[in-house]
Amino acid sequence: MTERLAHLEKKVDSIESTLLRLNETIIHLDSKVELQSTKLTGALELQSQRLSAALDLQGQTFSSGLDLQTQKLTSTLENKSISFDGKLKDLKLSIILWVLGLPGLAFALYRIYQSIATHQ
Repeated sequence: MTERLAHLEKKVDSIESTLLRLNETIIHLDSKVELQSTKLTGALELQSQRLSAALDLQGQTFSSGLDLQTQKLTSTLENKSISFDGKLKDLKLSIILWVLGLPGLAFALYRIYQSIATHQ
């Protein structure tokens, strides 16, 4: 029986030793998981910052390009408007000259007809 008791004590000591090593392994794995988690969090934050910076840069580039195109379009529209206004004024002047010229032409034709009629 003492032999059996000694054998059981050896098994208990072996189990305790195994549990102690298992506990140390778990603690070691926890520290590794924590370290990897910290590294992953840092890498994700870095990538997030880089992505935000790239998006900001693209947004600024797009915005400046859009502003430039808007200025060009506004300038072109102003030039076309000025050109159209000039042409419109010329057409108005032409219409006014025709309106004023027609009665004068009609009067001149009347005078010519009148002078021809009096000579006959």
